This record gives sequence, structure tokens and C-alpha cells, in this order.
Amino acid sequence: MDAYQFDFFLSFSGEDQVMADRAFDVLTAAGYVVCYQPKDFPLGRTFPEEVDRGQRASRAVIGLVTPRYFATSKYTRGEFHAGFEAGNLLICRFSGADIPSYA
Repeated sequence: MDAYQFDFFLSFSGEDQVMADRAFDVLTAAGYVVCYQPKDFPLGRTFPEEVDRGQRASRAVIGLVTPRYFATSKYTRGEFHAGFEAGNLLICRFSGADIPSYA
């Protein structure tokens, strides 16, 4: 039995919603099951609780790291760090995006 509900947890800045929608569409069209905040986070629960639940239920975290990823969201740093610590972070880094040091 598979321990994971999702193949991927999609981490992105809300400023990059259009890009995230496209990534979600491409991944699901390829047959992957994606934990995606607009469809998988029910009302009435806190956002950090849902992020934690979604990441634990996913094989890997995909970080859509744009110049806005760390600059405009208070949650993406934690999502990125949790994936990094778990060893299941896949980074999609876009031009102009810096990644902080975790050394």
C-alpha cells in the first residue's frame, strides 16, 4: 500500500498564481497527483496546518522559486526548508531568483 496521497506538493508564492496554475495543469495532465492549495486546502483549517499535512502526504515538494518566492510570502521559506530537510525538494528556479544558504 502506498503511504502517500500525492506525488507532489506544489510550493509557490501567491504572486505567481498563474505560473502555479500552469504547473498544476501540466503535472496533472501527465498523470501526477498534486497537492495544490487552491483545490486541496479546506476552509476552516489554518494555512500552516494544511501545508504540513500536504507536505507529509506528498512524495516530494516542488518549489517554484521565482524572484517573488522568498520576497512576497511568509510561508514559502518554511515550505522550502521542510522539503530541504526531508530530502525530497525539487527546485524549479527561474531567472533572477536567489536561494538562501542553508549551510
